[in-house]
Amino acid sequence: MTTLLAIGGNHDSSGTIMEQFLRLSGGLEASIVILATASGLKNAGKEQASGLAKLGLKRPANILTIRERTAANDPDALRAVREATGIFISGGTQMRLTSTLGGTEFHQALLDAHRRGVVIAGTSAGAACMSAIMIAYGDGGQAPRQGNAHLVPGLGFRDDVLFDQHFSQHNRIGRMLVSISA
Repeated sequence: MTTLLAIGGNHDSSGTIMEQFLRLSGGLEASIVILATASGLKNAGKEQASGLAKLGLKRPANILTIRERTAANDPDALRAVREATGIFISGGTQMRLTSTLGGTEFHQALLDAHRRGVVIAGTSAGAACMSAIMIAYGDGGQAPRQGNAHLVPGLGFRDDVLFDQHFSQHNRIGRMLVSISA
C-alpha cells in the first residue's frame, strides 16, 4: 500500500497531522527523512524535525537540503532515502524542488521508496509536487481564465490527481478548474 499525506501548508509541526505521519511511518522507531530542498531558508526542516522529536521520535530526523542537481546523486542522501520509513517534503518553491531533483538518482529513489510503501508527506510546495503534473504557479481568483495556471512535471507519485496548496487562503479555485480541464 502507498500513502501520500498532502498538507495544504502552514501546519502545526507537532500537531495531529504530524502524529498521523509518525504513526504511519512506523511510530517512535521510524526512520524519517525531511527533504528541505524547496525552501531557501537555512533552517528549513528544523521545525518539522523538532516537532517530530516532541512527539517522541527516538532518532533525530535526517534533514536533507539538496541545492544542486549534482548533490542529488550523493550516496549518503540516497542511502537515507533507501532506509527511510517516512519522508516529509517541506514547503517553499515547488519549481526549485522539481528542477533540482527531477530525473536524478535521488528522484528515482523517492519513487522507489513510495512504491515499496514508505509514507510520503508534504506541505505547501511539498504537497504540490506530488503529482505527475503540478501547478508551478498561477493567478488567484474564482473564475477560470486561460493562462492563469502554468503546469509542469511534478515528482510523479500519482498521475491521477492534482494538488494545490493554500487553496482557500489564496482563492485558487479558478486556477484549479483550468488545471483540471487541461
